[in-house]
Amino acid sequence: MSKKNDSFISRQIIEVRFKNKVFNFIDIRGEFADYVVNKLKYEEIAIAGNRVDFTTLDRTKKSFFSWENFGIQLDGEGNFDNFNKSISENIVMLKNYKKISLPEIIRIGTRITGLYHFPNKSVAQIKKSFDDVFFSHQALFEEKSGISIKDNGLFAMDIEKEGLKAHVSVGIMTKDESIAKVFSDKLYDAYNYESGIFHDIDLYDEAPTVKNFDDLQSRVSSQIEKLRQLQLDIVKKLEQ
Repeated sequence: MSKKNDSFISRQIIEVRFKNKVFNFIDIRGEFADYVVNKLKYEEIAIAGNRVDFTTLDRTKKSFFSWENFGIQLDGEGNFDNFNKSISENIVMLKNYKKISLPEIIRIGTRITGLYHFPNKSVAQIKKSFDDVFFSHQALFEEKSGISIKDNGLFAMDIEKEGLKAHVSVGIMTKDESIAKVFSDKLYDAYNYESGIFHDIDLYDEAPTVKNFDDLQSRVSSQIEKLRQLQLDIVKKLEQ
């Protein structure tokens, strides 16, 4: 959970997607739910169709399992420590649950949606850095087109890095805007800063080769670290 002096606040999601549906999951949902609650100490359970969601009372942590995927969602996070810890707990728990074997995996997706604050910069300075980095050709466009651009919104791009792909959106938002447009959650009301760089980074691997649960845990941890580094690369460029 983000603390008052954290530089950013975020929602963090990871999803591991299977190639084929695990049909026997429907038959063991109730037993599986009891097992997860006993191991991971969730307070609330929701079973709908082929999916089971487990949530803490304060809504800061959710684990989900279905016949086609599993993963976690964390809300109000100010670093990546719980992200790695929580998904590792889920993988170990699945490894020890003997009634489901690890299916073939076709996608591992890690995502952070957050607001990053620069303590030593005003909103005007942040906006200038943002425009300089992402809209450096704006003056040329205005000259050639005769159009005067009054403001810039989100900058979106698809990138590849170290064999992974990512959808990235970056822009300037106030805290209230991020709550209204993105998070829609009172958890973010406690965030200490009023504005910052909004960023949504969805980093994914569409061709993972995963041999077993231990291999999965290693790959997920590595991908979370790459997500953290990608966030830093973007943020540090704007901080200069």
